Amino acid sequence: MIFWSKILVFRLIFLSADYSYYYHSLKGVDAESQEKIFRNMSKRASSLLREDMDFMGPIRLRDVEESQQKIVNIIRKLEDAGDIIV
Repeated sequence: MIFWSKILVFRLIFLSADYSYYYHSLKGVDAESQEKIFRNMSKRASSLLREDMDFMGPIRLRDVEESQQKIVNIIRKLEDAGDIIV
């Protein structure tokens, strides 16, 4: 049961954020962390995200950090609303 709830929480967070936040955020993390995210996505969505990341090329660290912070803020809002428990 815990496994399924983690996947549902991930999908809720994913659907609550702008898609661009994800490819910017993932450009700044190691391959192992990227794979953890991709494994919790559908094959189609992970494939599209990988393609976007490859096509985008390098980005500034500031942009990576801003996108990561936006995702953290979304998670905090969902937690405050009682939609997820972190």
